[in-house]
Amino acid sequence: MTRKKQINLIVLASLLIGFGISISLSACNQGNPNTQPTPEQTQPPQADNEQKEPPVASLLKVPGISNSDPLSLLSKSEQVKQELNLTDEQISQLQQLQKDMLADIEKIKSEPRPKESDKQNGKKEINDKRLDVQKRVEEILKPEQIERSKQIFLQLYGYGPLTHELFKSDLKLTAEQESKLQELNKEMFVNVYKSWKNPIGTQEEQNKILVENALEAERIVVDTNNKATALLTPEQEKTLETLKGKEFKLDTSKLKS
Repeated sequence: MTRKKQINLIVLASLLIGFGISISLSACNQGNPNTQPTPEQTQPPQADNEQKEPPVASLLKVPGISNSDPLSLLSKSEQVKQELNLTDEQISQLQQLQKDMLADIEKIKSEPRPKESDKQNGKKEINDKRLDVQKRVEEILKPEQIERSKQIFLQLYGYGPLTHELFKSDLKLTAEQESKLQELNKEMFVNVYKSWKNPIGTQEEQNKILVENALEAERIVVDTNNKATALLTPEQEKTLETLKGKEFKLDTSKLKS
């Protein structure tokens, strides 16, 4: 992949957070970004009139995105573990939490949901699990570790509809700002779905489409984050800068699968 076509996997991970399945990313064993998807990860060609493959399913096939979501970073990234001074017990608890949540999410996803109301209930169940994970993580980490992890996530994923809940009390967001952020969130997902193309054809053609999809999704996320930041007052923007804390540069090449 040329530099021009380089995908920001961390940005894409933030998109997956929003789709509510970030905790299941590590189930996708992608390995080296230079390797090709296995036959099991390849979708057969589909007719143009067939239902579009969900962006989440396609994103999980992008080599290298595995383990770039928050929970995986906490439990598997040596760089993050050292930065937060996580103990062996904390790491073990985080890994078990991730394992349990993977099982729960897979169970929810495997249940038949023929009606639209069933699908909405499924989304709510997954979102409830996501909130439960956040609560459990806060119980496992010490206050100073929570603070630093928030700083790291803000630097990695940016400020936007997908991350603003972590900082709404610090920024003292108004009801109007909250409402506009929710609208931006909906707008972002609509735009991603509209732009998404099914990865069909030969393996080479599928890989090309995956890259194009990922780059467009990245552009949409970044654009949405810029719009979200524009909603802040000058004072809130200053506060946001202080919330980033000390600079942290993640070496994505060292993320384990």
